[in-house]
Amino acid sequence: MKFESGNGYYEILTDEEFKTLKHNVSFSGGRTSAYLLHKLCEIIPKENLVVNFANTGREDEETLKFIKNNENYLGFKFNWVEFELDENEKPTFKIVNYETASRNGEPLYKAIKHSKYVPNVMQRRCTIASKIETMKRYMEFLNLKFEDYITYIGIRWDEPKRWSKELHQFGNNSQIKCYPLVDWKITKQNVLDYWSKMPFDLQLVEPFGNCDLCMLKSTKRRIAVLKKKPEIAKWWSDIEVEFGNTFDNQYSVKQLYKIATGKALLDESKCQINDIDCNCNID
Repeated sequence: MKFESGNGYYEILTDEEFKTLKHNVSFSGGRTSAYLLHKLCEIIPKENLVVNFANTGREDEETLKFIKNNENYLGFKFNWVEFELDENEKPTFKIVNYETASRNGEPLYKAIKHSKYVPNVMQRRCTIASKIETMKRYMEFLNLKFEDYITYIGIRWDEPKRWSKELHQFGNNSQIKCYPLVDWKITKQNVLDYWSKMPFDLQLVEPFGNCDLCMLKSTKRRIAVLKKKPEIAKWWSDIEVEFGNTFDNQYSVKQLYKIATGKALLDESKCQINDIDCNCNID
C-alpha cells in the first residue's frame, strides 16, 4: 500500500507490512477525522483497525453524539479513553464509553493538576497529556509498540502549514505515520460534500468547536462562544484561579466573560486574530 505524502518524506509500506500491522486512527470527533476513518474502512479490515478517542471532558455533547453515531454506522466499537491518575498520582488511563464519558472536564483537570500549570498556546499539555500520551498508554496496554502499528493523521491537503511541518519531523522515532488525505488531495469542501450526503452529521456550527473554550480559538471566537453559552466560563476561570495562571497571556477567561456579557470592552490590539489548528476543530 503506497502512501507518498510530502514527496517521500516517510517510507513506503510494503503490501505485507500493510496486512500485518495494526492501523491506529486517532479520532478527534471532527468531520475530517471521521471522513478519514470511513475511507480507511473501505481498504482495511475492521479487525485490524484500532480507533481511539481521548475524551477531555470539555468536548461538546454534539461531538460525543457524532462519535457514537460513527460507531453505530461503521458497526464496531471505538476505544473511549480518559486521562486518569492512579493511587500514587501517576498518569494512567480509564476506559469509558458514550454513556460514562466525563462531561465536566474531569480528565483535563487531572492532567492540569499533574503538570501543575495551565496549558497555553506554546505549551499544549491539554493535547499532549490528556490526548496523545493517554492514547499511547492505551496502545501499550494492548501490547502494541510504535513499530507494531501505523498511525493515521487526519490532516487535509488544503492544510499545508500543518502537514509540511509534520512530515519533516518523520524519522525522529520509530512510529510509522501516514497522511492519506494529503496523498488523496482531500480538501475541506470534499469533506463537507461527503457529510452532506450521509444520514447523520456533526451538529455543531460556528462559533462552536469540539472543545468548548479551547485557547487556540481566536479571541473573538471565544467571546462569541461565551455570548451564546456564558455558563461554560466558570470551569475555565476556576482552573485559572486555582493554578494561578491563564490559558491566554492577553486575556483571562474572567475578562473574556466580562466582554461577552457587555461589562467590559475588547482591546483589538490584544486579540489573537486567527484560530490555531488543533483537534478541537470541527472540520
